[in-house]
Amino acid sequence: MKLNALKIAMITAMLPLAAHAGVTIAPMATYQSLDDFADNEVIPQIGLGYKFQELPFAVEAVYGAGEFDLTNKSGVYSDLLGADSSIDMQQYRVDLKMFLPSFSPKLEPYIAAGGGQIFLDGNAGSLVGDGTNDYATYNGGLGMQYSFTPKVQGIADARYYGFEIDEAGSNNNIDDYQLSLGLQIDLGGESAVAPVAPMPEPVKQMPMDSDNDGVIDANDKCPATPTTFAVDADGCPIEIVKPVSVPVRILFEFDQSDIQPQYQDEVKKVADFMGQFPTSTVVVEGHTDSKGSDEYNMALSERRAASVAGSLESNYSINSQRLSTVGYGETQPVATNETDAGRQLNRRVVAVVSGQETTMQPR
Repeated sequence: MKLNALKIAMITAMLPLAAHAGVTIAPMATYQSLDDFADNEVIPQIGLGYKFQELPFAVEAVYGAGEFDLTNKSGVYSDLLGADSSIDMQQYRVDLKMFLPSFSPKLEPYIAAGGGQIFLDGNAGSLVGDGTNDYATYNGGLGMQYSFTPKVQGIADARYYGFEIDEAGSNNNIDDYQLSLGLQIDLGGESAVAPVAPMPEPVKQMPMDSDNDGVIDANDKCPATPTTFAVDADGCPIEIVKPVSVPVRILFEFDQSDIQPQYQDEVKKVADFMGQFPTSTVVVEGHTDSKGSDEYNMALSERRAASVAGSLESNYSINSQRLSTVGYGETQPVATNETDAGRQLNRRVVAVVSGQETTMQPR
């Protein structure tokens, strides 16, 4: 294989790597040995790789180059080396790394193996001849990566690196080794260090509203309010208060203050109303016609009012504190006093009963 053809093949193989997540680039300084026929040198190398996210593997294509002075350390190549010779070397390889279990998420030990091609160019005697010669290579070793940041890892790598030169009718196995130090930079995808899962957002607890009235329990001064009631800012039902009353009129015989039997239902109506509305009160107003003196009629009207109030207290157990009486005598006629019918209407008691009805505003 010629140099240009191999370069094209290697570049073509690397192109898909750059289009995927997990792509890495690794500049390295490598201490390179070429067995006994050349001085050891430190050469630059660059690797382009792809680390699988779901598998403990990575693939990497590595290129390195350097110039080596030829020597004759052991005399093995005395007939093959030229005096004061040197070679330019270029090497390409593709490796597979398998990552091993580690005690630390930042440290990733691995074993690696791969193969490639080496190109030797220069006046190297009959060992490599003049011009460019290429040889298949193989390698294996181990190393480790240490994450300084989620995107940058340090690399330490040791490899056996071998190839075979078949020149001058003999096979010469070259046993090489490489010791590399460098950095690996993640260009895309997830970092080599497993990401730490973010802490879940704490679930926000909604304030309790046990009776579902729209006011949280902490502010609710009226817990367990029925859901059919509208409530105020304190969670209490909104009361609707309206006045209520009942009309009552009782007529009396001339110069009498006793309640006639036909008007007992009117008294009972007052008692029932006051029982329905416990906060209600009544003012019993007594009246007379114009017969008699003003003083007599005033006293008679007061007796008539007291008669009705007494019946409410004694017959229906209405508390006396809820009862009051007033006599108006003949001062407030509702009809003419010139006829018997008119005077009959004026001999009356009117019970002015009033109270408040409280209801809850519906929601």
